[in-house]
Amino acid sequence: IASEIAGRGVDLMVDTGAQLSIMSLPMAQRLGIAAHIDHSEMGVASGVGVALILGRLRGLPVRMGQVEIAMDFGVLHIKDSFAMLGMDQMQRYRCVLDLDKRAIRFGGDLRGAEVAFMAPRVLRGVRPQQEPEEASCAIS
Repeated sequence: IASEIAGRGVDLMVDTGAQLSIMSLPMAQRLGIAAHIDHSEMGVASGVGVALILGRLRGLPVRMGQVEIAMDFGVLHIKDSFAMLGMDQMQRYRCVLDLDKRAIRFGGDLRGAEVAFMAPRVLRGVRPQQEPEEASCAIS
């Protein structure tokens, strides 16, 4: 999602498999907010890999389209620069992903405000692929 965090442009990834919204240390440094990391919540994040959680950034101003919210992020000690919207903040703001519209809808006080996803070809570091004519999904 094209967004602004602390007043700077950021491509915010949406990850329904992530329990927590996270930001890498290089991204926090780029945004000039690394000094605000609360180091009292250090730990280890595991999933696809393992990374040190340096702490949390709380109440960061995030703008996505016309939606302005305060978000919390865990800060990971990894070399890549990125920020990710995880399930914690999606549940907090009662989000619904509309894959037909390619948008995220915010519930609660935000009254169904929608923000469009970025086109796949726009994402940095992602190569566009042809869309399959038919797609299926199996869950077991």
